[in-house]
Amino acid sequence: MGAPGSWGNQSTNLSVLPAETLSVPVPVQSLDGEWQFLPDSAAAITLLPAPELPDLDWSQGQAIAVPANWYTEGYDISGVAWYRTTFGVDESLPERLTLIFQGVDYAADVWLNGQYLGFHEGYFQPFDFPVSEVIQRDEENELVVRVNSPLESAPQDWSLYKRLIKGVLSHHDARPGGAWSDRGQEKNTGGIWAPVMLRGSQTLAIQQIQVTPDMTRYPRSAIAHVQVNVATDPDRAVTTLVKAQLLPVNFDAPEGEVFGLTQTLATGEDQLTLDIPQPNPHLWWTWDHGQPNLYELRVQIWAGDRLLDADATRFGFRTIERDPNQHWILLNGRRLFLKGTNYIPDQWLSQLTRDRLQQDIQLMQGAHINAVRVHAHVTAPDFYDLADEAGVLVWQDFPLQWGYEDTPTFANEAIRQGRLMMAQLYNHPSIFVWSLHNEPPWNAFWMADQYESYEPDQNRGLNQVLYQALSPEDPTRYLHPASILAEHPWWGWYSNTYEKYAEPTDHPLITEFGAQALPDIPALERIFAPEYLRPQTEADWAEWQYRNFQPRETFELAQID
Repeated sequence: MGAPGSWGNQSTNLSVLPAETLSVPVPVQSLDGEWQFLPDSAAAITLLPAPELPDLDWSQGQAIAVPANWYTEGYDISGVAWYRTTFGVDESLPERLTLIFQGVDYAADVWLNGQYLGFHEGYFQPFDFPVSEVIQRDEENELVVRVNSPLESAPQDWSLYKRLIKGVLSHHDARPGGAWSDRGQEKNTGGIWAPVMLRGSQTLAIQQIQVTPDMTRYPRSAIAHVQVNVATDPDRAVTTLVKAQLLPVNFDAPEGEVFGLTQTLATGEDQLTLDIPQPNPHLWWTWDHGQPNLYELRVQIWAGDRLLDADATRFGFRTIERDPNQHWILLNGRRLFLKGTNYIPDQWLSQLTRDRLQQDIQLMQGAHINAVRVHAHVTAPDFYDLADEAGVLVWQDFPLQWGYEDTPTFANEAIRQGRLMMAQLYNHPSIFVWSLHNEPPWNAFWMADQYESYEPDQNRGLNQVLYQALSPEDPTRYLHPASILAEHPWWGWYSNTYEKYAEPTDHPLITEFGAQALPDIPALERIFAPEYLRPQTEADWAEWQYRNFQPRETFELAQID
């Protein structure tokens, strides 16, 4: 994603076209369904590309649903597993085809009809490959994916020198087994957890639409600064007419005018920039201050009378400001009182249905919550859409949780994935903060008691280079370098007593607090077999600790009977 910088006066190049409602047909063919699955216990666990396709014995393959995390399909494994499916191409798909993976945990090598397409690392980002030259229109196609979701490992203290950017999905005290036991990496989150599809277009393909709202002329008008990234014909430049229109999504208002821009696109890839005016904009507010008004931007790209591609994105007109001294957050110039919670809805993202996420957000609103911190991970895409629609602010963490290896290779990968996270979620008006690392070792002094190899400055340099690299990516939002211990007053649980909450805080921004609460009896009966429900022996308590019950904090610090 290119940073929105000086936009100039691009809108002077736009023309007003005859009134119509732009449609955004996106021809797609789902490749979801039952695939073959072959765990590979002999594979070397490396995160490097593996372009050689071995001779696999698919007669030994088993059935697996795609999309799904493999654990939810009954495969409690880690490391490498192979996926395979065959398919014919829908005759209605246009000439240019793109193979899209919406999410694979954690690394993937992809082959189509025996030809290596490429490698991708990172569990939360969609990725794609152009396949028009590889695919067989009139015959069956074979798609093979090597998925690698390994265990973390290090000579000692593996959990201090992690190398997978998975945050709480690989190491956390709310994972199966907890953070500090040998079993803390069980029930791996690997797999093709999000949809797979073919997308069709003509000649070129829209890859991304980024919208930056400009409120400098509010209340009379606003501008949507639009940046469209396009993969173009590699052999010839194409002169195009780009049409763009703003439409209200969840409120009553007239449809926007249709604007046009004529531009010749360079070969290989190019970028279109448009400034779309919006008179009398309806603002996006949190649910407790107003209505979360959303607009949809629709874009079509034409060459003569041929529609080459079309796509749409949703966004909101709003401003987010932060007072650097008091840490105040102002939405549309109005100071907010943040009432927040941390949120890890599930370890296995394929289980997060839209209905389930909707229920969570409704429960948050019922508890008067107007801001939610997606804690040390990027969650399922539907959550961000629902937060936009509900008017709930999102504090978005990058998936760095505690300690990581201090190497240039890791730092570069973190920068790459950080940029992708910000580009992927950029248009969501609900997101108001990016935060880069939760409790990094240089600030987590308790690690000195946990790890023999603890070094007080670990990851300080990583955080500095990550912050410097990502700061230019989104100047419209606050970038939080790290969520540090001063923001986490776990009084009465990890230290001190709950009475300390009655004292004035010495930090203006609190991003974690609380205590562990026991589930009710029906929930405990779902969690435990009957023989473990009322623990008596060490074996019983071990079952409880595997499920993250914390006896020291419960009995010694909180003094609970």
